[in-house]
Amino acid sequence: YATNTGTATLTVVTRAVNVPITGYAKVVMADDPVAYWRLDEPEGSPTAVDAAGSFDGEYTPGTGALTHSAPTGIPHETDPGISVSGGARVSIPWALELNPHGPFTAEAWFKPATLAADSLDYRTVFSSLGPGGGTGPNGWLLYQQPDNSFAWVLFNEGWVSTFMGDPIDVVQSNTWYHMALTYDGALFHIYVNGHLSASQAFDFEAQHIPDALF
Repeated sequence: YATNTGTATLTVVTRAVNVPITGYAKVVMADDPVAYWRLDEPEGSPTAVDAAGSFDGEYTPGTGALTHSAPTGIPHETDPGISVSGGARVSIPWALELNPHGPFTAEAWFKPATLAADSLDYRTVFSSLGPGGGTGPNGWLLYQQPDNSFAWVLFNEGWVSTFMGDPIDVVQSNTWYHMALTYDGALFHIYVNGHLSASQAFDFEAQHIPDALF
């Protein structure tokens, strides 16, 4: 059955902020990412601008602190980053485009300032949560664990569905890392500084994982 509908109007809204694409950003944009945050806004900026799409985030200091114009660890790059401490974070609103059930890749550059203080000291590097967070963690989190190893943990409505530890890399303080988390539809992979650190099979549909960040 088919029928005509009323006339639809498409309105194209001009990007509020045009982010300069220079240096390393050209390499990233060549991969046609869904979203890309350079985190290079000046001090006092409330918005983490998405240079690739329309998924702007928010700088949320909470009880911690956000320091802009932090030196970068990306080789041959001068564009600064953001220093996050004491529970501060950069929050990106949930969006379907950022949470596919199929293949995806999420990556980031970061530098842990210190090592874990005790056996309860888990530190989230970056993560994906379902809409509203649900009744517990959904999606996934990349942890710096109390034993100072990396772990990619998948959640399903508050219950851990699978855990993938990185058996190769031990976190060093004041050291830059490039982390890439990938899912090809059958296997999850952790890449640290360009080398494969861990792999694990996983079936989204069988496990009913709500969402995962791209």
